[in-house]
Amino acid sequence: MALVQRPAVVALVVPPMLAIMCVVLVGVAERSGTTIFGSQPPANLAEAAALGRADDVVRRLDLGEDHRRVYDLRPEVVSPALLRATPTEAVMWSRRLPMVRLFDRAGAIDTTRRRELACLAADLDLRDIVEYLSPAAPPQCTPDEARDRVLARSAR
Repeated sequence: MALVQRPAVVALVVPPMLAIMCVVLVGVAERSGTTIFGSQPPANLAEAAALGRADDVVRRLDLGEDHRRVYDLRPEVVSPALLRATPTEAVMWSRRLPMVRLFDRAGAIDTTRRRELACLAADLDLRDIVEYLSPAAPPQCTPDEARDRVLARSAR
């Protein structure tokens, strides 16, 4: 009789234990970012900006990452069409005015850069960002020139 009960106990106990182990393993893998379900952390300042990760942007700026540098972007971060951009350009594609303000307060947007970014925002139809970057009057820009310039970098 003991032989009959043992397979029944094993059949009742093993499946739930395996399920619990799977859940724990997936949870551990998710926390380390190694599964398809886990989001990859930003690889650089431009990715952090595009993803709207203000905490990461501030940390990276404090560590000295260059806000003027053109960084590589993974295709899934913004778009397969945008693979190289400066952090402030990547912010435009993220359409996040608070991130633009963050870069502005950090000193990453000087007068020349402000006009370039306002033109890019106009090309991307981001009215609130255009108003923020040039409150007096919209910038005089050639339509799509700024957008095409940034996208051309990704084609190389």
